[in-house]
Amino acid sequence: MKTRSIAKPSTLLVVTVLLPLALLACGSSASQNTAGATPPVSVLPLSTPTGSSTTGRPGFPATGTTPSGPTGQPPVSQIPDPVAHESSATPAGPPSLTPGTPVPPTQALSFAALAVNSDTVYVGETGHFIKNPFLAYWLKYGAAGVFGNPLSEIFQQNGKEVQLFEQALLEYHPELAGQSGEVQLGFLGQQLAQAQNLSPATPAFRPVSADDASPDTSYFPQTQHTLANPFKTFWEENKLLKFLGYPISQAQEQAGLTVQYFERGRLEYNTATRKIAYSNSGDLLIAAQGWPAPAKFGLEINIPDNPLALNQGQILSVELVDQGSAASSEPPVDLQGKFAASTLKFSPLKKDSSPAISYKALQAIEPSLNPGTYPLTLAFIDRQGIARTITRNIRVNSRDYGSQDLDLAGDLSTLADRSADDYDNAQLNAAYSTFSPTCLWQGIWQWPLKVPWTQVTNFAQQRTFNGKTDTLYLHEGIDMAPNSETAGANVQVAAPGKVIFTGSLKARGLSVAVDHGLGVTSYYFHMSQIDVKVGQTLQGGESVGLVGSTGRSTGPHLHWEVRVNGLISDPRNFLNEDLSR
Repeated sequence: MKTRSIAKPSTLLVVTVLLPLALLACGSSASQNTAGATPPVSVLPLSTPTGSSTTGRPGFPATGTTPSGPTGQPPVSQIPDPVAHESSATPAGPPSLTPGTPVPPTQALSFAALAVNSDTVYVGETGHFIKNPFLAYWLKYGAAGVFGNPLSEIFQQNGKEVQLFEQALLEYHPELAGQSGEVQLGFLGQQLAQAQNLSPATPAFRPVSADDASPDTSYFPQTQHTLANPFKTFWEENKLLKFLGYPISQAQEQAGLTVQYFERGRLEYNTATRKIAYSNSGDLLIAAQGWPAPAKFGLEINIPDNPLALNQGQILSVELVDQGSAASSEPPVDLQGKFAASTLKFSPLKKDSSPAISYKALQAIEPSLNPGTYPLTLAFIDRQGIARTITRNIRVNSRDYGSQDLDLAGDLSTLADRSADDYDNAQLNAAYSTFSPTCLWQGIWQWPLKVPWTQVTNFAQQRTFNGKTDTLYLHEGIDMAPNSETAGANVQVAAPGKVIFTGSLKARGLSVAVDHGLGVTSYYFHMSQIDVKVGQTLQGGESVGLVGSTGRSTGPHLHWEVRVNGLISDPRNFLNEDLSR
């Protein structure tokens, strides 16, 4: 029978994968406005943020509904049956490692350690590579959403090549090369129980007879244990025999959770939240064995997965979560990020609900950015001095914001050319480039007008003046006209911030700009009166001036504009989503 071998983790190939870090350091704009640009490191299209041992992974439900992984991925029930069932009624013995290999290769590697190609990907969240045939199996049956991210390189265990993941142990069977059982799930749950010194002498692991099983439990003679709710319904409805195997213990209390061990993993139930989750058994095994654990990072993005996609005019929120961090730990060194041609600016963010430190960046998706797929790439040095990269492909979809021709009569016609806007932009350039690392607001923003009003021009509407196509441009905010059609209504700042500009501009009239932190600034134009001064700190809802018709305006209205790192964004993004978290 034909067999195929897997490259050993000790085999290092000479490669030139340092390109992404170099590009980020140089601020290259080679991919500017170009859809479909190929990232220098292979993308993990199905990967999800690395989770903790007490948190259900994306793609799995918190209750007993059938999990399907990310959209379009097969349910766990489609994992092929093991070729041979090797269960025992007691936990397996300790894994035997290859002589000369005292512990598995669990320490994180640099993204430049191995060649990355169609057969190999690098997972920057945990600093490990996945190679075929494990890679094909991992991708086919749900990727990180099912198995978690890799916690080791490939190593020898009990005569098999295996790789440890957060929620699974994958085994390679060369005698079945090219067949369904070439890659199989190993007995991770049994190994975890053994490493934690949970033997048949432990009460929860003592065999149970069929006579002792109650009517509302399921008894499994294969392992001499029963399954009761809350785990019973979850295990049955999600058809978890293939993924977890049979129970090898009874349910028990452990570290504040109700847990039950299975041949290939562990389930846990949080009585406070009433949710069931898959334990990160791989992490627990590393801790129990005392093996070196890779520093883990999670990537959180504010858009749905598979495919990752958002529209022109939306906001991309990128958050790198240092999951092993504490307030006193060293942050990632030289954290850099890039989306399309834009360089991301990160700020540290501490969430009250988590001990981990996050690094957050917001980026506006300009309405003029061509639809297509663009790489999001993060590069940094972790606390052990390991160079990491995390890469995703994100699809930008087109959005039609409409068009408008504005009839300018009399003196206003002289403002129809771009010179007035060029003058205004020069005056506002310092405001556009303002970046304060502290987020000054929390929660959803509010509309800047409290009186009834009508939208007269939409954000990103294609506007021309006096029917002249050579004046075409994208309107950069939302025009709000009070229904009374009179000037004088209070203009209120949409969120807490600090005033960074006040003045009279040619096209925009009497204007105020406010810094909200994280590169987010808001603008209030065409006012008849300014009520604030530069440097003044504002709470959300405080008045900055009165509605007017100054500058290039055909009637009383407020032009409300929001920019992120100088790029225009639909203000409604901040009304619909809390981007401070």
